[in-house]
Amino acid sequence: MRTIYDIIADIASEFPPDRIRSAIAKLHCMPTRGVPSQNAKAAWGSFSGKPLIVEFSNAAAASGLSPDELACALEGGLASATRLMARQKLDILWTGPQTSAVPVRRNEQALCEVVDSEKKSLFIVSYVSCHADKVYDAIRAAIDRGVSVAFLLEASIKNDLDQLFPEASFYRWGTSDSVAKSVMHAKCAVADNVMAMITSANLTGKAMEQNMELGVLIKGGRIPKVLKAHFEALVVEKLISEIH
Repeated sequence: MRTIYDIIADIASEFPPDRIRSAIAKLHCMPTRGVPSQNAKAAWGSFSGKPLIVEFSNAAAASGLSPDELACALEGGLASATRLMARQKLDILWTGPQTSAVPVRRNEQALCEVVDSEKKSLFIVSYVSCHADKVYDAIRAAIDRGVSVAFLLEASIKNDLDQLFPEASFYRWGTSDSVAKSVMHAKCAVADNVMAMITSANLTGKAMEQNMELGVLIKGGRIPKVLKAHFEALVVEKLISEIH
């Protein structure tokens, strides 16, 4: 059986904050003795039948905690979950057939947001690049406002990005014999240590508009910082080489 604190952590991350605050207020109004299971369920109103709330109610009754103590535990869980959400936000990215089940964002839309958000630096990684006109326009605008842009591309695939963006830096992997038969197949973009996109989509018009492609957009948190540090280390340690 899970502890009451494990259950509260799940509630704080999965349930609407307003619903949790309402339950907290009701718990504070209950008598100060231990909380029977039915009373704990009643604090959640229409959510009382949900499996997580049933588990919470049984664990609350077994814990011996007072209603005020349970309310304080919920307040702490909600505060932690709220801070975590403020630090990092994740969006699912999808190009392909849409369904009514899950709202998703298109890869092209998210990549343009990453590019548009940058103020200092942008690192884009793609196996191949061609005909991604909307993204190209966003990159051009970023360069024109003084953003430092770098690309890591597959060395064996010809592209014309150096002609479109002569101000940018270009890198490749595969100069040593040990990786001569390997390919650079990653696809991502990192902007200013604060936003990152990881995706199956190449930087091509077809991938952005027609293919079935899946990705995730990450805002805040440590992952954008770690990704940027990783690519910078690849450059500094000469594991990828600049194309002049």
